[in-house]
Amino acid sequence: YLTIASDPNAQRNCDQTQLDIPYRHGFKLAGNYPLPLGLMVGMSAVSLPGALLGSAVADQSLWTNWNVPASLFPGGRTQTVNVRLDEPGSQWLERWNQLDLNLRRVFRVGRAQFEPGVDVYNVFNSNPVLTENQQFGSSLGTPMRILQGRLMRLTAQINF
Repeated sequence: YLTIASDPNAQRNCDQTQLDIPYRHGFKLAGNYPLPLGLMVGMSAVSLPGALLGSAVADQSLWTNWNVPASLFPGGRTQTVNVRLDEPGSQWLERWNQLDLNLRRVFRVGRAQFEPGVDVYNVFNSNPVLTENQQFGSSLGTPMRILQGRLMRLTAQINF
C-alpha cells in the first residue's frame, strides 16, 4: 500500500524552494469625466496576468497530467494515477487586457432626471484564453473558456 509520502509519483517537483516565485502584476484603472452639454464619459481598463497552469490552481483538472493506466503495471496498482509532467510555475496563459467605455447624458425636467447611456465592454474585442484543458492527450491545450467578445448595452435611469 502506497501513501503520498512513499509514492514516487507524488515526489516530482516537490522541492519548490529551487523554483522562482512567480510574481505577476495586474493593473486596473477607472474614471469618469464630465463633458460640456451634460455629457459624462467613463472608462475602465484592466490588465491582468494570465492564469497559472499548474499546482497553484485549486482545480486539479487544470494541471498537465498523464494518466498512468492500471494495465501498465499488471499486478501493481488497481487504479489509474495522475503524474504531473511539467514543473509548477512554468506555464502561464496569455495576459488579459480589457477596456470598457461608457457615455451618459442627463436631462432634467423639474425635479425629475432622465439619464440615457451606452456602455461598450471589451472595446478591442480581445479574446484571451481564461482556462484551457491540461489533461495529457489529443485535447491538451484546448481552450475551455475565453473572454466574452465586444458587447454594447443601452441603459436608462429615471430619478424622481
